[in-house]
Amino acid sequence: MLAESVNEFRKSMLEQMAMIEQLERSSRLTLAEIAHDLRTPLTSLIMYLDFAQKEIEGRETTAELYLARAREKSARLKNLLDQNYSYTTMQDYFQMEKTEEPAYEVLRGFLGDINSGLEREGFFVRSEISFGHSRILVQRDAVGRVFGNLMTNIIKYASKEDEVLVCCRERDKYVEVTAVNRVRIFEGEKPESTGFGSRISKRLMEEMNGDYSAEESDGTFTTTLRFLKI
Repeated sequence: MLAESVNEFRKSMLEQMAMIEQLERSSRLTLAEIAHDLRTPLTSLIMYLDFAQKEIEGRETTAELYLARAREKSARLKNLLDQNYSYTTMQDYFQMEKTEEPAYEVLRGFLGDINSGLEREGFFVRSEISFGHSRILVQRDAVGRVFGNLMTNIIKYASKEDEVLVCCRERDKYVEVTAVNRVRIFEGEKPESTGFGSRISKRLMEEMNGDYSAEESDGTFTTTLRFLKI
């Protein structure tokens, strides 16, 4: 009787977990659809605001100021919707199978993409990269997203007057990738950041049993990715 009761309880828990997972999936899908539907008219609104700004440029000072602010707020809202859509669709990565692969085969391509991408944007990149024969637990699409966010942040906030240092080294338990750059001095207002990209990167790295960290000290920004050795 005790065994039967435990078994029924187990079945009940599994059913509840399946129901919760289904509700979460449905909720993510709904949020993604809402974000997608709102982005389309908002893109058109930004386009019309751009047209209006060009029409009155230099003629209606007050109206031009109001349009500029409306355009800025619209762009900010679209950015939030884009990030919300990105965050909700990110959950799909967590369901994908992770594999054990040689660190060299997985990371060399992404490191090369960062170097070439930054150089195209006018940055000087210095690389210090060395690989052993370690294997790491990864999901390639997730790794691509993390590296993509890293490059986007450097392009957006780093100074082009100083070099960007990209390193990859073997540690005791991890294969460690670091990117070090000087923070750009902005004329006027610094671009806003919600931190979504960093939170997504941190979550994705944790899902692969790795680690993500970012810190600023005396105008130098350091981002570190650690991939757990298997």
